[in-house]
Amino acid sequence: MGSFSIQTITALVNVATGGSGNSDKEPIGIYRSGSQLEDFMGAAGLKLHIGSTSRVPAVREVINAANEDDSDAIARLIEQVADPREYLDCPDKCIAVVEYLNARLIIDGYELQKISGKYKLVALSKSKDISHMENVADEQKAEKPEDKREKLKIKSKDTKNDQGKVQQVYKKIKNHPIVSILLIIVTFIIGLAAFLESIGKLRQFGSKFFGIPSQPQSQVASDAHKPKPSMIASPDASPVDPKHPLPKKEPKENTNPSEKKSQGFDNIDSTPTLPPIRQSNSDIRKTVNVAATALQGETTSNRVRSVEALLSNLPENLNAREIALLAGSETTSHREQILELLVKRTKLSSLAPEDIPLILGTETTSNRERCIRIIAPYIRPPITGKHAVDILGSESHSYRVGCLWPIVALLQRPISKTEVEGILRNTSGSDRSEAIKVLFGQAKE
Repeated sequence: MGSFSIQTITALVNVATGGSGNSDKEPIGIYRSGSQLEDFMGAAGLKLHIGSTSRVPAVREVINAANEDDSDAIARLIEQVADPREYLDCPDKCIAVVEYLNARLIIDGYELQKISGKYKLVALSKSKDISHMENVADEQKAEKPEDKREKLKIKSKDTKNDQGKVQQVYKKIKNHPIVSILLIIVTFIIGLAAFLESIGKLRQFGSKFFGIPSQPQSQVASDAHKPKPSMIASPDASPVDPKHPLPKKEPKENTNPSEKKSQGFDNIDSTPTLPPIRQSNSDIRKTVNVAATALQGETTSNRVRSVEALLSNLPENLNAREIALLAGSETTSHREQILELLVKRTKLSSLAPEDIPLILGTETTSNRERCIRIIAPYIRPPITGKHAVDILGSESHSYRVGCLWPIVALLQRPISKTEVEGILRNTSGSDRSEAIKVLFGQAKE
């Protein structure tokens, strides 16, 4: 496979990096941080080490070098940036990336084509295109002017005939009795809707100026017996009035010994269920509720930019539940970027450890590890083994070890046997050995 043009290489750099982090324009591809780019390029067989340089120039240098020596690696990278699995949260962006690259690749003699659900880079058959163009030209030359005029006359007659048929059908439908009945019914429905709308406006007017109830008394009475909505909301739920929190319910004591056992670390294999964010004066403050309202409907990079714009209006001591509310349901790099912004508005060692799983959301593998690294300096020590297990979640093997590193210094000592079992759960072999070294202070990061 030959080398690619400078226009294609430039487009590939923009798509792979997501462009400059200081740009206000919407990136063509997905914005990837330095560490994400090193992993992403490595998966295509291109070794990237950013170090102290900027992301975009470092990626451009590696791709330019590969274009001269290893164009197959460039082809793998092109297919990788067009992989639909990279855009599960924004499938429309995948289509935009493919169209953006194909506009340049076609000129180079290649094209991204969808085969078995994935985009593959294929070479275009120039010989077929040229022969097709020659055949079309020969047909146009062979066709006489008299034949063209005759074809135009036939088309004109066909058009007039079609118009006459349409007019005949329209007259038949218009004069049909069923159509007349349907028109009467539609007219009646439209008039009834307008009448009901006028009644509603009249009630509003009477309620505003004369104190007449805008609802019938029977409906008002029935609404009085309806249960009020819960004040519990998820991070993406609309903020509610913090003046009316729900009363706290005392947990019932479980007297069944077998069920008591399942409530401890023996049931740690299942993914931990995150507690809902309770809106109250002590948890979510009014300014944060207002900011959350402004963020409604914002997702991906748009939410990141909106959070950055709101940052100066937020309190300087955000708590964990407020951070979780503002982060919403964002995942992967977008959640990491939002957390990096929000920790600027909180204090070191101030976040309640029991609320940290709310901040981590549904993040897994290396994404969860990076989120933990971002917020670890802001977690209030010491944390119990149970807190550590909740923060580690259902991670396993090397990912669990990576998640343990940032919080191991915060653990309350000594650690009980049950806590050790919970922390080391889902590790084995060399990963378990490494986790033991990290937990008991013999490993170096």
